[in-house]
Amino acid sequence: MTDMPVDPAADEPPPTFDVLSEMFEVDPDPIGLGTFGSVHFALNNSSGKTVAIKAISKVRTQLLAEAAGQEASVHLETELAEEMGAKKHRNILRFYGSWEDARYLYVATQLCAGGELPDWLVQQEEAYCERVVARVAYDVLQALAFVHDTVKVVHRDVKPQNLMFTEPTPAAFLKLIDFGLATRWDGNEEPPLTEVCGTIDFMAPEILASVNGKRGYGDRVDVWAAGVIMYMMLSGKHPFRGPSRAATEAR
Repeated sequence: MTDMPVDPAADEPPPTFDVLSEMFEVDPDPIGLGTFGSVHFALNNSSGKTVAIKAISKVRTQLLAEAAGQEASVHLETELAEEMGAKKHRNILRFYGSWEDARYLYVATQLCAGGELPDWLVQQEEAYCERVVARVAYDVLQALAFVHDTVKVVHRDVKPQNLMFTEPTPAAFLKLIDFGLATRWDGNEEPPLTEVCGTIDFMAPEILASVNGKRGYGDRVDVWAAGVIMYMMLSGKHPFRGPSRAATEAR
């Protein structure tokens, strides 16, 4: 979720899931909310398997892209989900299909019953220790190595809420999710990326510097965000958070 002072599509009708009715029974109450839409619990009518359905708002995507001076890419997340799902990395969600109607794009993926990183941590019986942090760090960096080197994508919104676990047990797999702000980048493009996006607490200095046209950035901004997460897990506090957004940026 990006830092948005107001919701540009607050009056938009909720998703209907009509195009999914033959395949899935979808709970209209969301289990998660994001900048571009919502995530819902669903049951596959034929197999009885539980999945997650992400409803991506086309209007919201268009408005936010225009506000940032970018082109709308409502289908990019679906393309990435399908591409990464086909490569089957242990730290990336499995992809089950996509559908769309006039207002929403729907993406069916693996359900993460263990919740987000903070939720998963409090469910562990094992004493919180450096070994747990090391395990999370390893999985996050494995996911980023795959995304950067194999898929050639920069995530741009790595944060605890975008790290989910397949189940609440210690044996759960960590999954890097929500590629709504991701963009393709092969590491050789000139000029580098310049769009300002993400969540301020985890934003790398290069992203903030691009506001003034000082320089662009590449995939290392994701590694910075991962480092901030590890610092928070080890220290219990944020390394740069200030009393205001401006103070956080300055720090």
